[in-house]
Amino acid sequence: MKFPVAVIGVALGLAVGGAAGSYWYMAPAQGAPAQEVQDDDAAYIDLERKFVVPLVRGNRVRSLVVIDLRLEVRRSAEGRAQEMKPKVRDVFLDTLYAMAVAGSFDGDLYSNNVQGEMRARLLEAARQVLQDDARAILIGELLRQDQ
Repeated sequence: MKFPVAVIGVALGLAVGGAAGSYWYMAPAQGAPAQEVQDDDAAYIDLERKFVVPLVRGNRVRSLVVIDLRLEVRRSAEGRAQEMKPKVRDVFLDTLYAMAVAGSFDGDLYSNNVQGEMRARLLEAARQVLQDDARAILIGELLRQDQ
């Protein structure tokens, strides 16, 4: 009596395990096209030259902050964003200089607070030029060189 129950239990376990495995195997394939559509909807604008922001204290440059930025925009707005790149660079420089004067770069440059504030303020500046077509700010490089 124990043998048939064991065989039935093994067969049932294999069937349930196979069904669960095939479900998990097929689930990512079904979700992939939606993710691809979202990724294809974004374009990344390389601002080419790095931003160099002097940190001045007492009429003297104490440090330089060097920042490499990219701007994420809607793919449909990529052409307009490329055309508006000089204006975007201008508002970014204004924002970064204002942050430097306010002392935002004096402490730990690599803390989440500094980078989060910088991303938020730069995104707000980009939206002044590109409205809702600007989606995110990507920081490629961030360093401070003390004099």
